Amino acid sequence: MIPFTPTAFRFPDRVAQSAWIEHVPFMFWLVDALRPGRFVELGVHNGISYCAACQAIELLHLDCSCYAIDSWKGDEHAGFYGEEVYADLAAYHDPRYAAFSRLVRANFDMAAAHFEDGSIDLLHIDGLHSYDAVAHDFETWRPKLAPNAVVLFHDTNVRERDFGVFRLWAEIAADRPHFEFLHGHGLGVLGMGDDFPRALEALFAAGRTAEGREGVRTIFAHLGQAVGQSATMAETIKKVERDAIARGADLRGVVSSAFPAGQDAIREELTNAVEIVRLRTVLAENPKNDGALSNLSLALNRNNRVDEAVDAIKQAIEMRPDAGRYAHLGNLEARRRNWPAAIDAMREATVRAPDMDVFAQRLAQITADSEK
Repeated sequence: MIPFTPTAFRFPDRVAQSAWIEHVPFMFWLVDALRPGRFVELGVHNGISYCAACQAIELLHLDCSCYAIDSWKGDEHAGFYGEEVYADLAAYHDPRYAAFSRLVRANFDMAAAHFEDGSIDLLHIDGLHSYDAVAHDFETWRPKLAPNAVVLFHDTNVRERDFGVFRLWAEIAADRPHFEFLHGHGLGVLGMGDDFPRALEALFAAGRTAEGREGVRTIFAHLGQAVGQSATMAETIKKVERDAIARGADLRGVVSSAFPAGQDAIREELTNAVEIVRLRTVLAENPKNDGALSNLSLALNRNNRVDEAVDAIKQAIEMRPDAGRYAHLGNLEARRRNWPAAIDAMREATVRAPDMDVFAQRLAQITADSEK
């Protein structure tokens, strides 16, 4: 069995719907195992695979230069898209990884001329997936590879339309160290030499037996599925928020349409998460919106983020104190078992609203609870 380090079990910082998302745990593992000095990706799109590599490189403090090469216009396989895809990736990538990584807007052939022969330790080919295109990319960049480089080929398990990666993979993998994953549309891992780190040697050895292949594939398929499900949830949160803002719709109604019946707990959790995001967006635009602060505290409390809820309601009280907000603060402090603060807050609520019997009753209950 191949060796594992904690790196493979980390969660990616950048998640989105992507055919690559289920291979992110393997990218983490591979960067740790190979420790490349130069990484190049051909075909980047929204940067899920590329940013995963950068995240691992930063985490491991590797001396590695990285280059993401793409036109960011799309193709007939990935689909064509607008400038927003590049803009979103650049806004995420540049503040985090610009010290060792560059996004290069160029076609693959033009970019190849700017790399020395024998200089790339890890190459990921994920451009146009026809046989002719991927074969051309491999042959064009092959001289640029270091003697014991590793090359990744995505979509080796796609046999539809005019995808031809599987054909090239069958031709070039037969007489080289290799491993192929079948989940996530397939991922081929090709060794170009014969002297690799021990972890990679173990991976290639596992690929030579049915039992070894099954064991490694099962582990990474399960890890990838977990990451993929989380990415789906993250995308759903974004979609629900966009829909709610665009339509002025009630959040609960929008969430209900996003999930089938029988998933009430998920709907509730998602509604609260979306509400928190929405309120933080409102506050970023207007930090003095005391109503948004008060509602944020309520939403945080529903998600059991009590300390954050206390901070939010205290800010709201500083801006505009009222009985209801003091009562809410009292309940929150009681949840934290901070009895003196809970009693003080609830007592202030009764002073400000002496006709509200519910506040007086709650004060009595909190006082009794504090004496138990």
